[in-house]
Amino acid sequence: MRQPDFSNTLFPDWQPKAFPVWIDRLPRDARYVFQNRASMMPNAVDQMFDDNLDQLVPIVLCEGSVPAARAAIGKSGWKAMHKSSLSTNVMRARLRLLHQMEWKDIVTIRPCHLRFVNRHVSIRGKQTWTHRPAIRYAAQKAPSKDAAHILQLYSDAEVMGVAVNFKWSLTRLKKEHDLAALRLKLDKTDSIPFARPMLCHIDGLSFDRLISEQAVAAEGITQRHCVGSYAGQARRGTVYLFKVDGAERATLSIEIYKGHCALQQIYKMANRKVRPQTRAAAQKLVRFVNRYGVL
Repeated sequence: MRQPDFSNTLFPDWQPKAFPVWIDRLPRDARYVFQNRASMMPNAVDQMFDDNLDQLVPIVLCEGSVPAARAAIGKSGWKAMHKSSLSTNVMRARLRLLHQMEWKDIVTIRPCHLRFVNRHVSIRGKQTWTHRPAIRYAAQKAPSKDAAHILQLYSDAEVMGVAVNFKWSLTRLKKEHDLAALRLKLDKTDSIPFARPMLCHIDGLSFDRLISEQAVAAEGITQRHCVGSYAGQARRGTVYLFKVDGAERATLSIEIYKGHCALQQIYKMANRKVRPQTRAAAQKLVRFVNRYGVL
């Protein structure tokens, strides 16, 4: 614990009760709450340090004593906190004291998302844990460091009219989100073809030319990349876009410059790289187009 130095004051022999160092590092609102608690139960804090259980001090400060904390949290929750780090339990205690969350909810939050939840919940207005299922969903199901993205995904899905089920997996949530986004996007795009259809089969892959703004938009949404922004160029004939399917799913763009075609880019979902075999098949298509043109 930190011991203040009063040697150069008017009362050099007076030593106030010292607080654990981690309390001094908290934001001001949280620091005052924990200092007040620690000053009212110094014996409980000292006992935790004597027993080398300093990681439990934040939890005990919430309930007043070890027996009270164990009773409020439950056997499994107390065991988890006993094995947790001090910083993890500090974040849990902040949710309990500052945001008035119940322990049964706090213990369901993945430790890597405790800081995220502390930033997004409040005891005021509609930002509470109870009123924001999107926060609960992200805190309990999102991968590490991805809670903010899942929160946005959940919220966007609701805005687009999706009746999100809290029991959905992340895969189902992403699928429903993408379908809703696709419907909205396609409603605003032109479905009239600007070129003739073209379908080629090369080395176990199919190359299907995207010949409408709607098809280009759908490809961009389902594959989660920026090909949708190429719709204008595709209409003008300065780029050919293809949906690649079969052994590997990807999107191919062929650039046309001074009458010559070149492979511009070919990516899988979310701009991930394709296999060398897929790129080689795309190069064969480029050579075919250079020789015979688009069908």
